[in-house]
Amino acid sequence: MSEQRKSPKQGRSKKMIEDILCGTKLAIDKFGFDKISSAKISEQTGISVGSFYQYFKNKESVLLKFSKNKSLQILKAVDASLEETKNLNIYERADKLIELYIEHVYENPSLIKFMPKIVLALGQVSFFIENRQKITKKIEDIFVLEFSNIRNHKEQAYLYMAMINGSIQHLLQDDSYKVDKKQVLLSLKYQSKCFLQRLYKL
Repeated sequence: MSEQRKSPKQGRSKKMIEDILCGTKLAIDKFGFDKISSAKISEQTGISVGSFYQYFKNKESVLLKFSKNKSLQILKAVDASLEETKNLNIYERADKLIELYIEHVYENPSLIKFMPKIVLALGQVSFFIENRQKITKKIEDIFVLEFSNIRNHKEQAYLYMAMINGSIQHLLQDDSYKVDKKQVLLSLKYQSKCFLQRLYKL
């Protein structure tokens, strides 16, 4: 599926696409993934439906563009966090990574909650799996350096990320993200610490 009807070449066109993506976020937050439409996205953007269709074929195409952008933003943020914390111990690095993930959850709760549904509906599973694998590989590389006592670094990295992503999805499903962010961070950091301590004992 093509993400855009036409590629932006002028600054005005790029600005319009950015505005539509911002309007998409507002529409998801206000109406939820299941109830948004091209008209509602246009309304939240402050443009006519006709203007919307100049840039995107339908709501699915803008959702695809929006979701991919957000996924790439998270990947870049993970890269930056791991680089900035490379001189810290593994517990501190893990805490920083968890803080990053939670910030994204609290900034985009509806998107993170509906992302799996968006991906399946648009048939774009491979793109998001690839991005998740890139993050998992970075965790694996850290585990290789930190845990010389284990052999299955790849499996453990996968389990670690599954724990974090699973906890985040659980937060969203029962609206636990609406509670104090500090409590959520403490809970996830505790789970992370227990997981890492277990690896030292293997």
